[in-house]
Amino acid sequence: MPTAMESVFTGSITIAGGEVWLTQLEIARLFGIFEAAVRANIRAIYRSEALRRGRTLRIVHGVELYSLEMIAALAFRLRSLESEAFRRWLL
Repeated sequence: MPTAMESVFTGSITIAGGEVWLTQLEIARLFGIFEAAVRANIRAIYRSEALRRGRTLRIVHGVELYSLEMIAALAFRLRSLESEAFRRWLL
């Protein structure tokens, strides 16, 4: 029987070296929202100093990737069925 997260998200996530890093577009797709909402909330999280860029942002070949810590923080800021399922999965 699939979990709540599995029933909402049907994509794939690559875990390299035990770490999860996603682009803004991948996060938007994960949570079923627009990329602009992801971008705005990432800026708000950094502005509030809740998370630090050095720990949550990697730039690989010019592509910004965000850590699981940032993805979790976004899940608690965003309102969608998918982000709600992700929060339940986290807890």
